[in-house]
Order: sequence, then C-alpha cells, then structure tokens
Amino acid sequence: MRIRPDWVQSERPWVRLTVPENLRRLFLDAGVPEPVIEPAEDRQPLSQPDDWWTIAMGSGFRWEIDQLQPAERSTLRTYVTDRLKFERVGFIETGALHAIVRK
Repeated sequence: MRIRPDWVQSERPWVRLTVPENLRRLFLDAGVPEPVIEPAEDRQPLSQPDDWWTIAMGSGFRWEIDQLQPAERSTLRTYVTDRLKFERVGFIETGALHAIVRK
C-alpha cells in the first residue's frame, strides 16, 4: 500500500482460494462434485530476516513483485526486512488448502 497505493483494491480475487468455504463454492459453481477441503498448516523458518525474500519470490506474490520498478522492489525488500528484524520474526506461516475431488 505504501509503495503502490494504486494497486490497493477492496476485492482480492485470491480470497476464493484461501478460505475453505470460498474454495468449496468455486468447485461447486464449476459443476465439480463436492470437494473435501483439507488445510495444510506449515511455516517456513527464517534463519535471517532476508530469507522472506526467497519465500516471496517463490510464492503467488512473485507476479506483484515483478511488476514493481527496481527502486520500488528495493524499498519493499528493505522495509519488510527491517520490520522482521525489529519484530524478531523467526518464521513465516505458509499454510495452504488442498481440495480433493473424486470423479
């Protein structure tokens, strides 16, 4: 929001993939049989604060990061790394939802 306020939107389309009921509804609306939704809790340790960058670059946030100008990417990386250092964050939660459907 600080770097690209023009990107802030009230509706976030990815929420349909991160909330169990929304994911279930996505399958049902597509005509797929009732899915079994299983959360997969996980966390990635940060041996150093800048490890978050590696995680972010391998995640769904990569597209947004790639759209930033080099100076904006640098600002983002510095801001988040400094905040993680200040708050002494030792891990990032990286849970997911698995949807299982049988034909």
